[in-house]
Amino acid sequence: TWFVVIDKEDYDETVKSTHLKNIQNKVDFLCRMPLFRDCSTSEMNELVSYFAVNDHTPGSEIISQGSDATNLFFVVSGEVDLIKTIYTMKQDKHGVITPKTSKALVQVCKSGSFFGEHAIVNRQQQPYTGMTKTGCTTYSLSLHDFFLRLNPKTVQAFRTYCKYSMDESETGRCLTEKNKWDRSQRSMMRAVLPDIKGADLGDAKKLKGMMRGQPVEVWVRTALPNAGV
Repeated sequence: TWFVVIDKEDYDETVKSTHLKNIQNKVDFLCRMPLFRDCSTSEMNELVSYFAVNDHTPGSEIISQGSDATNLFFVVSGEVDLIKTIYTMKQDKHGVITPKTSKALVQVCKSGSFFGEHAIVNRQQQPYTGMTKTGCTTYSLSLHDFFLRLNPKTVQAFRTYCKYSMDESETGRCLTEKNKWDRSQRSMMRAVLPDIKGADLGDAKKLKGMMRGQPVEVWVRTALPNAGV
């Protein structure tokens, strides 16, 4: 067994100064977030001591949709995609109904943002999956410490934020409607495709280039002035 002895002066210059700098970086990070405006400096200094620092590689799953709430995550650097899986039923041309899943990007969390709050505040399972878009660093605060360490005003601020942001059912409904509209667009494209090809507009890649970023009605009206759309 080896023991390392360091005197107080060297400790203050190295270990202690590094520790204090890390604490100050975390406090400065929280000070830039409106939800923590009711926390005093002393409260934030104590709170950040319960933060865990996490480094994630690109493509890492931080939280999984349907899992239990465990931590609130703050994005320090990098980006995290919040992805919602929607479960619907699909009916084919023979009338056979089969389950179908689709994924939609709900939000891109960048430095200074957070995620995982809905599951904690509403005491529910995670409503989405958090997948790192790039390599990133996060601070995490456990479910236990969220309610034990935050002052009541800050907890209430998180409750209010969750109340006025889109909830689980509303998010699912909007994404389901978006999927229906996307299918409608694809059906319209297939319906007019023969006429568009007859108008000598080139191959499918050119067609997709026309469609990208525009409502179907716009590019159909442009391609087929007499289509009556």
